Amino acid sequence: MATSLESHVIYSNPDTLGGTPVFRGTRVPIQVLFDYLREESLEEFFLGYPSISKEMVNSVLSIAEKRLFIKKRNRILLSRPAKIKNKTLHENAA
Repeated sequence: MATSLESHVIYSNPDTLGGTPVFRGTRVPIQVLFDYLREESLEEFFLGYPSISKEMVNSVLSIAEKRLFIKKRNRILLSRPAKIKNKTLHENAA
């Protein structure tokens, strides 16, 4: 489910670029931002796509960061060994 921040800056519709997520109000795919970050620079991105504001980019990066952090935190919580009386399950088996 999209948050209000996501729906404010990211748009996806099957009739627009086959459903590819784009910056709202444009036909610029979000993926292009990440391609520029990987291979070029933010400065180059803004030169190539002047219709995209710094605030829009910051919002997309914030969304990506939050989703990555949540997934990372959940993975860490799931990978921790369970403890029974101050010992891990692995220690009890030994």
